[in-house]
Amino acid sequence: MAKHTADTELKAELKTNEVSCVTSADTTLPDMVSALKRHGIAVTEEGKMVSIRFAYPIKKQTAGFFGFARFSALPSDIAKVEADFKILPSLLRYLIVTPPPEVAAREERRGAPRTTAAPPDAALQTPTLTNE
Repeated sequence: MAKHTADTELKAELKTNEVSCVTSADTTLPDMVSALKRHGIAVTEEGKMVSIRFAYPIKKQTAGFFGFARFSALPSDIAKVEADFKILPSLLRYLIVTPPPEVAAREERRGAPRTTAAPPDAALQTPTLTNE
């Protein structure tokens, strides 16, 4: 019975997180996901890499790729994973966030995040990353 209580407490401490990344190679997101899995973190969703142009150079690069992954982890595990992220040479920027509880609960009820359809002309343009 003590094991059941420990499992319940562990699940209560697990938080849903999202890592977004800007990379110079489209193969970096799978490397990041494998780093998460090496630390025993369950990846729940992995977005595809999208080619983007930067509004300003990042590490002397003017274009790259954007991707994201959602995962469940203990807060203490995130620091361990960040050390692995820092040694990836093609990773230009990354950000790990914990969505507010009401957003995570809403997405779990719906089964998938809600997306809006882009206008037809937007599909022909390359997205641009800006600070705005």
